[in-house]
Amino acid sequence: MSTRVRVDSVLENARERYLSSFPNRGESGWMRDLRQASLEKFAAQGFPSTRHEEWKYTDVRPILELGAQVAERPHLNGLASSGVAEFAIPGLHGHRLVFVNGHFAPELSDIQEMPQGVTFGSLAEHMAHDSELVQEHLNQYVVKTAPTPFVDLNTAFLQDGAFLHVPQGIEIDEPIHLLFLSKPESATESHVRNLVLIGAQARVTLVEHYASTHDAPYFTNSVTEIVVGKNARVEHTKLQMESPLAFHVASTQVQQERDVVFSSHNFDFGGRIVRNTSSAVMGGENIECTMNGLYLIAGDQHVDNHTAMDHAMPHCNSYEVYTGVLDDKARGVFNGKIFVRR
Repeated sequence: MSTRVRVDSVLENARERYLSSFPNRGESGWMRDLRQASLEKFAAQGFPSTRHEEWKYTDVRPILELGAQVAERPHLNGLASSGVAEFAIPGLHGHRLVFVNGHFAPELSDIQEMPQGVTFGSLAEHMAHDSELVQEHLNQYVVKTAPTPFVDLNTAFLQDGAFLHVPQGIEIDEPIHLLFLSKPESATESHVRNLVLIGAQARVTLVEHYASTHDAPYFTNSVTEIVVGKNARVEHTKLQMESPLAFHVASTQVQQERDVVFSSHNFDFGGRIVRNTSSAVMGGENIECTMNGLYLIAGDQHVDNHTAMDHAMPHCNSYEVYTGVLDDKARGVFNGKIFVRR
């Protein structure tokens, strides 16, 4: 069997496995339709191979050959708030929302008093209650600007994640810490989805943090959509500290209106194979957008960063610095694009 046929066979078998395992969740209405449409898009595309230009240097077959199963809501088995403390970020004090294997863990979370009007909690709970804001914004940005088969897979199999809505003019003084903790008891996968809506003139600091209780192979497929209103200020940090045996595929999409100041800092330390796709659309004038990244890897780790800064409107400034430190046989990939529209 030729190498190309073997590659195609692995990708096709994985595609068929996901299609056959698509659950009947008993949902109705808009969410059912969204899942089904995303599944059909995924079925038409399948998984990318290294023959696809955007995936030329990252072979996803090891992720698919893991044969992971979508993680059910885990038994915490004694994991308590004190146990989560070891994943605290020194000097970071504020609101903390914890998810274990992709499912919200309220008993491990620490949600302090928020300003009036702020909505903060489990995305799945707001989906179940047919939140108008979730219906209006979920999956409206990333599929247009940074579509990948993994985004469609995430939407089809979406489990849970964070939902944050900060109305106009509200400043949240304390940082918001979103901790996505993997507690792998077998080869599992989590499809994490975050939706962040920041109103005009609001100010927020957000930390998106991925970690594991112990070293084991598993797969995290996350999508974060951030919508920033006029004259708002947002600082976003993504800290990836997965198990060195884990696989991490993430897509982050930022949609900005005029006069916004937005900064994003992406740090990669863990993971066996990591692929980050980060895109920012400057949809109004006088925006300042910063996207920085740092990866420190060793052994046989592989980290692939793809970024896109889209100057969709005039009079905007974008800044970007990505730096990697590699040891042993580690591999780093960077692909950065800047679009300046006519």
